[in-house]
This record gives sequence, C-alpha cells and structure tokens, in this order.
Amino acid sequence: MSNVSHPSSVGGSALKAVFLGLGFLGLLATWGRTIADGSFGLLEEAMSGEYTLPGSDSILRDRFSGIGPLDYVARTLVVFFWEAVDGSHPKTSAAGTYMAGQMATVINAQFLDGLRRGNGASTLKPSVWWFIFAVVAIGFSGSLWGVFCLATSPLLSTSIGLQALQESSLIQSPRAATLLPFATYIGFIGSMILMSLPAPSMVSYDFRQWAIVIWNLFPLTMSAIVHGGDYLLNAIFPASRREPDREAHLRVVKLLGISSIVLGFAMHVAVLTVSLSAVLFPAIFAPGYAELLHPLSVAVPPFAIVKGQTPGDGIWSFVVWDQVFGFSFVMLVFLAQLQNAMRFSDQFGSFSWIKMSIICLISSFLIGPGATIMGVSWARDRVLYGLGKKVTKPGNKIQPTLAR
Repeated sequence: MSNVSHPSSVGGSALKAVFLGLGFLGLLATWGRTIADGSFGLLEEAMSGEYTLPGSDSILRDRFSGIGPLDYVARTLVVFFWEAVDGSHPKTSAAGTYMAGQMATVINAQFLDGLRRGNGASTLKPSVWWFIFAVVAIGFSGSLWGVFCLATSPLLSTSIGLQALQESSLIQSPRAATLLPFATYIGFIGSMILMSLPAPSMVSYDFRQWAIVIWNLFPLTMSAIVHGGDYLLNAIFPASRREPDREAHLRVVKLLGISSIVLGFAMHVAVLTVSLSAVLFPAIFAPGYAELLHPLSVAVPPFAIVKGQTPGDGIWSFVVWDQVFGFSFVMLVFLAQLQNAMRFSDQFGSFSWIKMSIICLISSFLIGPGATIMGVSWARDRVLYGLGKKVTKPGNKIQPTLAR
C-alpha cells in the first residue's frame, strides 16, 4: 500500500504553505532567539575546548561513540539539556517536564501511525524523524515532517476511496502496537528519569552525561521493544485464532487512545498543580522558586530577549516555543487525517478547520496538547471504521459500514 502514488492530499498546497510558513516562524522562535540571546554562542564556546559543565566539577566528555560527527551531536545534547535537569533553572525544568509528558503521548500517536499498513507497518520513519527533531528541534523540523506526510502518506490522500483508506489505516500487527505504551515507559520516560537523578549524591556526573545521550536514543529502544517483542510473542504464543483485522485494530486503537490520554492528562495536571501551588502556597518553596514556577513564568512564551550567562539561560524560551510550534504541526497532521476520514462520514457533520482548531486549542488548555492529539487520532479511527454508524461514499447514498 505504501508504494502507491498519491498526487492529491488533504488541504493541498494551502496546508503545505501553512506548514512552511509556521516552520519559518518556528525557526525564528527557537534557533533565532537562541542566537539573539547569546545561548548559541555559549553553546559553541562550550564545544570548542575543555568545558566544565555548569554547577559541577565534571568535564564534558570528548567521546561517546568514537565517531566524530556523532560525538559532536552527543556533546551538544549534553550541554543543551544539562541545566534543564540539574535543578539550577526551575522553570526550564518545569517546562521541559511538561513538554516531555505531552511528547510521550505524541510519540505513541506517531509510532502507532508508523505501524499502519499504508505507512509501511514499521517504526523506522517515526524513529528517523524523532532523531531529526532531537537535533534540529520539532518547532522547525516538524513543518518538514508535515509536508512529508502530506506528500507521501496514503492516510492523507484524497485520491483513494473509502476501502483503500480503511485498508491503509489498519495496523499490520496489533500485538506490536500493544507494546507501544510499554516501550514508551521504558525507552522514553524511563531514560528521562535516569538522566534526572540527583548528581553527585545518587549518580555521578559522568553517568548523567551518558543518561542524557541514551535518552535521546529512545527511538532505537522503542523500536527494539516493539518489533523484538512482537517477534518473540508470536514465536512463543502463536495466535490460535486470528481475530478479524478491523476488530483487532479498533481494540488496540482504543487501548492506546485511553492509556495515552490518561498519561498526557496526568502530566498536564501534575505540572499545573506544582505551578498553581507556587501561586497559592509560595511559602512551601525555596526563596525565589515560587516566582520562577508561576504559571505565567513557566508557560507563557517570551518575546523579550535577555542575554544569557550560561547555555541553559536560553533553553527555557527555546523549550516553550519549541512545543508551541511542534505540537501545532502534529495537531495539523492528525486533524488533516480526521478531515480525510470525514469525507466518507456524517457522524460529526462537515469538517471545519476553524471549528476544529478552536476545539483543539481549548482541549489543549484543559487536558494537554498531547492528550488532545491522541484524541483526534482516536476520533479519526472511529469515524473511518464507522463503528456501526452510517458512512457515505462520494456520489452515492449513505451506506452502513461495520467493522468486520
């Protein structure tokens, strides 16, 4: 299914223009600000020679893999994330924790999409893109991912009919998909906890450097768990009775939808609770922390540019703007998938970008952007497969489509 040509996509050139336009703004808001506030120069300076990591007596490692270009990327990531996890910048840590919690849900949605037949039934594509996001920032490169999806994914093609879209959207291996939450907890959240352990009281500074690098390799860990686990389960517990494709698909989508939305909402509430506590109970925080953890300080993207003294001083604004644009790109792709499915359905009426954008914006404030994105993905499957509701084919009368 993935090698079929799909010349027409949802939104056409207009949606591609939106992605590229927002991508340019995202580039300015992330890397542009980092250059303007001096953080980029401080980062380059740290990479140019022997560098003592802020707040420690640890020297930045010269080697991680022994491969020059890879070691350079690894060293850059260590310097970039070091002050976000060492506790020296509370609002950066809060914003980073929030983004990571929502990212975990988004990762589930994107890896689930990778396992659909039309997208190759593999985690390879989302893994490659997440490596690009880690190096370049999703707030910019997410726009390129969106354009790539519009150009290549049959899930966004308006040139195929209902049956072809349904077949392209089916998960090739439901067992592999059920391993996604486990893979996310181990590969993404687990490694994030490791790099956040107190140093040097609990772990060494060198351990933290390695942990930061390993965390950024989570796509490899997740892919190994998903595909390796699927292979082992099929070898040890071969299915005695094959469940109909669509029933298995809908069951797995529901499982991932509920578990991911709960995770995203829980992280949304957790960070919000800490931030609101800084307003309501400032006395329980160390001096200065209540002001730094104020909701307006943590969550509102900054416009003023303040010169930084260490690389970590500019990371907060980078993280906040990165998630504003990054989550917007992902939301647009999944909304486009929903619009494509609604070509054949009358369940929710006609699709309106304005209405859906407002709903998603409100939902993002209430339950979190990651949870909202997974909700949109889940809604798309419910629409596409009908669940006993009526669906339409262009030019034909309304016909019932049931999950077989």
